[in-house]
Amino acid sequence: MSLAVVWGILGARSAHADGECDKGYHETTPTEQAAMIAALDAASRAFPAAPAGWVNPLTDDRVSPPRSVCLDISPWTYAYTRYYNRVEGVEEVSNAAAAAGAQIQANMAAKQPQLDALMAKMQELAAQSGAAAGAGDFAKMAAISTEIERISTEYQRILDEGDPTAKLEAVTAYFYNDQEIAMTVAVNSNAESPSPNAESLNVPGAASAYWYVSDADTSKARAIVLFGEWQPSTAGLGLQPVARAGVSPEGVHTIGVTFVANAGRIPALIESTDFNAMAALLSR
Repeated sequence: MSLAVVWGILGARSAHADGECDKGYHETTPTEQAAMIAALDAASRAFPAAPAGWVNPLTDDRVSPPRSVCLDISPWTYAYTRYYNRVEGVEEVSNAAAAAGAQIQANMAAKQPQLDALMAKMQELAAQSGAAAGAGDFAKMAAISTEIERISTEYQRILDEGDPTAKLEAVTAYFYNDQEIAMTVAVNSNAESPSPNAESLNVPGAASAYWYVSDADTSKARAIVLFGEWQPSTAGLGLQPVARAGVSPEGVHTIGVTFVANAGRIPALIESTDFNAMAALLSR
């Protein structure tokens, strides 16, 4: 049976959704921060390297655990995201756009005399139609309307002829639909919500794994891989994590790994991620 997972491992759960924190906030200690940094560092190293022609756009890519947490919620959530941006093909796309723009201008310049003549004819006929209407000559009005429609069709045909827009879109679509990869590891995320448009992924050792194509942008797909123990949410929506007995709140109780990329890249990202290294964090 297939499920979908609504994108969005939530960020650090430092407060309730309504912004209140009844038990107050806790400033994380150096020891607690060191534990969270160690977990995120290990998980981040499990992500694959950038594909050829892609780069990490961030000059500072260090993990950053929360400095304070709400004591209403335990265990604590912390996360890291790695981005890759495509640089291969940028010059090609830029050159193609410039060439298409020049071609559009040249085509319009060549067509303009014909288009101007047809427009002038339609304006002339419109004036004649107005005169015919004033004279009550409905037959002439109908004949003029038919002629205006014929000229309008010819006008549109000339306008569309040799239009390089489709060619430009074909050249650039592959680039603009495949520009960014985002990979997130979230430790102790608080919930994942199923919905009906995703399919299961086979990831050995994972508690669950799913992927789906975004409804809002069909060029993008989202995948999530969950480790640790999860159970149906008490609210009746999706899955919620189960804390590990005897493990401190900053410890690793569950792991959620998400990928957002062009749909064609998801299988390779899943295949090249070291999920064993991530799963091993649950044995600490």
